[in-house]
Amino acid sequence: MIRAAFKKSNLLLLINALVIAFTPISAFSKDCSYQRALILLSSSFGPYIDAASILTNELKRYCPNIEIEQEDIQEPRGLFFKSKRKFRPTIVFPIGTDALIEAQRRYPNSPKVFSMVLDPPQEAILGSNTFGVILKIYYEKELEQLKRIKPDIKTIGCLYSKDTEEIIKELKKIVPTYGMQLIAIKLTSMKELEDKLDDLFRVSDAILAIPDTVIYNSIIAPRIIYMSIRYQKPFIGLSKKFTTSGALFSVDCDYLKSVRQAAKMAIAIMNGRSPERPVEYCKEFTTYFNLRTARLIGLKMSSEELKGLTIVAR
Repeated sequence: MIRAAFKKSNLLLLINALVIAFTPISAFSKDCSYQRALILLSSSFGPYIDAASILTNELKRYCPNIEIEQEDIQEPRGLFFKSKRKFRPTIVFPIGTDALIEAQRRYPNSPKVFSMVLDPPQEAILGSNTFGVILKIYYEKELEQLKRIKPDIKTIGCLYSKDTEEIIKELKKIVPTYGMQLIAIKLTSMKELEDKLDDLFRVSDAILAIPDTVIYNSIIAPRIIYMSIRYQKPFIGLSKKFTTSGALFSVDCDYLKSVRQAAKMAIAIMNGRSPERPVEYCKEFTTYFNLRTARLIGLKMSSEELKGLTIVAR
């Protein structure tokens, strides 16, 4: 009798899991309070934690009774699932590219609303019931700002790896339209880094960072910033953090506002409505400028030229 009850219980759990996994958006109730949301983080990186906090607040504001659980995919899954075994999400919120890829693997048919994702692979955003906001880098905005700050720029250098060859192809089309030449040097081994960087700074008037984590990471970026000051040439960073650390400037998507943008999409989905566009782009940008770096590389800026820039270091 106990065995029969156990089998029945397991069968009910299985049916419940299948119903959740294949729930179409149209089937969501107009009352979103019964939802169970899983926030999936790529790591415990500070901005991801900030994003998760904003997302939680936004969801709770519109759906006060929603159940929310949070998981860092870098932590051992066993620990999470041992304590959260009965938690089966009806909607998943991946934060960061790695979390989005993991969400597609784990929950292929469940609604997913991603944020904090920079230039994701197409297969990651084309999955079933996948929505979200991409933190796309608009190189045009960076190049416009560079020409405004330093009109005499003729060549712009970029170091890249095999992972970012497509970005270089895109830049080769964009850069000439601003009257500049792109000098792209491929890094095939970390042993070449010093020599390749030295070559790049010698032949370029400015250096542009691209989202290549092999090169533009917390270990190598400080070296590039040092060489930028040594060679008296501008380095355009990827984010405010780069600029605060010493890059001349960065055109930064307001990622916190992009999380709220994603939250609005999610609330529409949980109320049974499908967003007009499954994937949106960040709508607000800020140009961060390091005035201290400008002085160190011999760049003089008038108060008029500084208008519209957000100064992070004086």
